[in-house]
Amino acid sequence: EYVDYYGSAGVQHIALNTSDIITSVSRMRERGLHFLQVPKSYYTDLRERLQHSKVNISEDLDTIEKLHILVDYDDNG
Repeated sequence: EYVDYYGSAGVQHIALNTSDIITSVSRMRERGLHFLQVPKSYYTDLRERLQHSKVNISEDLDTIEKLHILVDYDDNG
């Protein structure tokens, strides 16, 4: 389906398990990996949702936004 839609191969989605997402994404960018641009509204909404959640994000949210990292969680973390 991806190839039919985009006309060539590519990566649609990756999930990472890393102890340092900031460094991991920064290094991938340094090596030329391109990421989708995430709208500012995503991070505004994320900050609002996190205020009403028990989840604590240890990384700096401004850096997460700058690197266009998406955050996935549920109420159990």
